[in-house]
Amino acid sequence: MISNKEIIEEYRKCYQDKTRIYMIENYLSTFDATQNNTVQFKLFPKQKELVEALSKYPRTILTKPRQAGVSTTACATIACEMWASTPDIPETILIVANRLDLSKLDLKKIKEFLIQIPRFLWGPEYYGTPEKEAKTIFIKDNDKYIELFNGSSATAISSGKSAARGVSACSTIVFDEMAFIEDGEVVYSQAVATTASGGKIILISTPNGKSLTNIYYSIFEKAKRGANDFHLVEMKWHQDPRYNKNLRWIRYNKETGKQEIEIEPTIDKSGNIKYDNERWKSLISQNYKAFSPWYDKMCNTFNHDKQKIAQELDVSFEGSAGTVVDQEIIEFQEKTNTTEPIYGDNFFKEAWIYKEPIFGHRYILAADTATGSGEDSSVIQIIDIDASNENGVGFYDQVFEYQGKIQGDILAEIIYKYGKYYGNALAIVDCVGSSGDATVLKLQSLGYGNLYYDDANLKNITSENPKLMGVDDEKKMPGFKAGYLRNQMLMNLEKMLRFNEIKIRSKRFIYELNTWIWKNGKPDHQSGAHDDTITSMAMGLYVLQFSFKKLEAVREKTKAILSSMILVQNMMSNKATIDPNMKVNTKPLPFYTGSTLKASLNTKAANGDMNKMVNIMGMSFFGQFRY
Repeated sequence: MISNKEIIEEYRKCYQDKTRIYMIENYLSTFDATQNNTVQFKLFPKQKELVEALSKYPRTILTKPRQAGVSTTACATIACEMWASTPDIPETILIVANRLDLSKLDLKKIKEFLIQIPRFLWGPEYYGTPEKEAKTIFIKDNDKYIELFNGSSATAISSGKSAARGVSACSTIVFDEMAFIEDGEVVYSQAVATTASGGKIILISTPNGKSLTNIYYSIFEKAKRGANDFHLVEMKWHQDPRYNKNLRWIRYNKETGKQEIEIEPTIDKSGNIKYDNERWKSLISQNYKAFSPWYDKMCNTFNHDKQKIAQELDVSFEGSAGTVVDQEIIEFQEKTNTTEPIYGDNFFKEAWIYKEPIFGHRYILAADTATGSGEDSSVIQIIDIDASNENGVGFYDQVFEYQGKIQGDILAEIIYKYGKYYGNALAIVDCVGSSGDATVLKLQSLGYGNLYYDDANLKNITSENPKLMGVDDEKKMPGFKAGYLRNQMLMNLEKMLRFNEIKIRSKRFIYELNTWIWKNGKPDHQSGAHDDTITSMAMGLYVLQFSFKKLEAVREKTKAILSSMILVQNMMSNKATIDPNMKVNTKPLPFYTGSTLKASLNTKAANGDMNKMVNIMGMSFFGQFRY
C-alpha cells in the first residue's frame, strides 16, 4: 500500500509536469516490437521533443516513419490530459483517421493507457477497498466512444466528407495518417469547425507525395518555412534507438566514383550508439544517407521498392509521391535549371519569357488547347532546339511558357505574336476538340505560315515521311492529334528529363511534375492537379525527336551550299557579314523546313539575283542551322 503522503506527492508530480513526461515514463507501458514484449514507456529524446511540443503548441504537425510509435506517444499524452482534466473543463478528443479501424485503434490505445494509470491517482473513490478498486472509471465505453467520470471523452470517426457532422465541440482533434485521407481539405475543414475556442489540432502522418492539393503536405510545407501557426516535429528512423543500432552513413562521391562511409561508434555489445542529432543533421546536409541492420532488413521486406522505402522509412515527401519522373530528377531540374522569367507580357500576364530569341537558332512552339471554361488551361511552350553550353554540348531549352484559361482564337493571337518573335517558330497545335480547331483556323486567317501538319496515313511517326513537316496540301488541316501516341510522347518526355536533354526553366512545370503520377499503369495527374504544361512540352519534344531525323539529313548538304555561297558573296562584296551570336530584336527569323527552303532558293535562282539569293540563304540557313 502507498501512503497518503506518497499519493499526494505523486499526484503533485504528475499534475505539475504539464509535458506529462513524468507520468508516461513512471506509470505507462507499451509494446516494443523489437523485443516482442510489453516494456516500460521510456521516451527517447525525439519522443520527448514530441510530447513537449504537444503540451506547448496549440497546432502541431508530426511526420513519422514506419513503427516510430508517434501515434502511440500522442495517445499516451492524450490519456494523461484526460486524467488531469476536471468536470468543469473536460478534455474532449476527436480522432479522425483515413480508415475507421485506425481511429478506433487509437481510441483503444487511449483507453488502455487510462486503465494503466494507478487507481490511487484517480482519487479515493477508486482506490482503497476491493469495491473501490473494482469501480470503473468509464461512464460510457465502446469501440467508438469512451467517457470518463470527470467528463472527459474521446470519439473515433472515419474520414468521410460528413463524418464530423453532428460531433459536438471538442478541445483536441487528432488526424492520423492525414496525408492519406481522401478529400482531406473538406474533412479537415469540417472537423476543425468542431474545435472549441483555444482547442488543439494534432496532425500525424507518413508522407504521401508533394502535391499542394494534399492538405497535409500543404500544411507541412508552410510550417517548414514558418508560414502558418503549426509547430513542426519531424521524426526520422535513425533518431529511434530501437532501429539505429550499428548505424552507418554512406554517400556517393561523384568525382571519385566511390562510396564514402561514416560509422557511428557503439557504446555497448548490443550496437547501441550515442544520440547525437546535431552530428546527424550535419551528415545529412553533406548528402550522407543513414543505414543500419534494421533499415537493411526493412528494405528487403519492401522488396527494395523505392516509393515504399521513401514513404515508410525515409519520411520523404519527394520519394513517396510515386511520380512518373523520379524525384531526384525533378529536384535536379528545379535546383539546376529553373529560373525566374526575365519579364512577362503586360497584356497576357501568364506569358513568361525566360530567354530572348537568338539569331540563327531554331524554335519549336507547342500549344495544348483548352476551352477556357473548365479546369484545364491552355499552354504554350517554346523550345530552343539549338541551345548549347559553354563546352558546345547541345541541349533543348525551354525559353517561353504561357498558361491560362482563354478561348482558342485568343490563344492563336498569342501563338502568332510569340511564334513570330521566336524566328517564325514551327507551331504544333493540339487539335483534339473544338478549341484546337478554333486555334488553327485563326492562325491560318492571321497568315501564320509555319504550322505543323499531321499525316493521317502515317501509322508510325518514327517512319521517314516527306510530308511530316512543311506540307503544301491545302486540303489538310494543320495540327497534332496525339491519340494512341499520347503515352509514347509522355514517356519520351520522361526519358529526356532523365538524361537532362531538355532544361526546364518554369516553376509551374516543376509543380506539375510533382503531381504527375502513375494511375492504372498510365501517367496522369493527381486528383485536383493538372498536367497541361507537361502535355504541351511532351507534344513538342515528341514531334521534334521523330521529325528531327529528316531535318538532320539535309544539314550537311545545306551547310556546304551555304558556305560556298557565302564565300562567293564575300569575294564579290565585303558588305555582307554574318554574326551567328547576334540576338534578334525586331525581325525574328523564320523556321525554314526543307520544302519552303527549296522553293525559296529556286525562286531566287530563277530571278538570277545572286546578291539577294545570298542574303536570303544566309538568313534562311541561320533560321534553320547553327554553326
